[in-house]
Amino acid sequence: MQKVLIVLLVISMVVWEPACLVPNRCPSQPCPSPSNEFNPSELLDGLRKQSQPFARFYDDKVAPLGYTIHWFHNTALPLGTARTCVNNDHSATIELGNVSPGDDVAFTIAHELAAIITASQGYKFVQYKARCETLGTYLSEMISTPLRDAILANCDLDATREFYTYRLPPLLHASCYETDELTGQLQNACLYVLLVLYWQDTLGNHEIPPNIDSIFERCFPHSREKGQHILAIIAETRGYDTAAKTTAILQRVIREHELEDCICVP
Repeated sequence: MQKVLIVLLVISMVVWEPACLVPNRCPSQPCPSPSNEFNPSELLDGLRKQSQPFARFYDDKVAPLGYTIHWFHNTALPLGTARTCVNNDHSATIELGNVSPGDDVAFTIAHELAAIITASQGYKFVQYKARCETLGTYLSEMISTPLRDAILANCDLDATREFYTYRLPPLLHASCYETDELTGQLQNACLYVLLVLYWQDTLGNHEIPPNIDSIFERCFPHSREKGQHILAIIAETRGYDTAAKTTAILQRVIREHELEDCICVP
């Protein structure tokens, strides 16, 4: 039975159903329109008062973009989590689970708002058919999470605490077992890439974190090998600091693992 190493805190993709129009590319889908829309003024005002870094981030990075943001309560989401979808028409939807103002929530919501920043820079990650939802989420988050949280770190939001409190512990407490199923190995490979990129690019370190690498080497060797290959692709592309580079990386991973029938880049 497949063991999932980590529950991603943020899901920010749109399920894609139509066939790709060209290899590895697909039409952008509009964001869904959930019910339970609410006025975020009280929530945002509370976060701004509690966290000066959040206030600066919102005023300097988000507000000037001029996006229309629709906020929704979604009780189906896990406690303290959220997800974001950005449209091509300068609008976005943010769905929140059961959250209340606080420092942890400030980082979670800032992470969601950072999706609007990356979208404004032309970044597009992946869309997927329903049967590939889990893998599609892992594939997108392996780059989007360190990319977005690097923006937050540069605004003095505590990405180090995020890493050690939420990103790393599920791996440290995971069962030392590797599935034989290739999709599961690829999901874990995406997790490996996410943690390495977060450690290096979001937190500003230079090496592969030894505790992460040793756990994967001992418990998930095939996933580690696949993850290292993806890191090599990123290195060959000279990083993921532009939308074009990120698209090229994702397209190559999709192509090399023959995922074109269920995952694509819009």
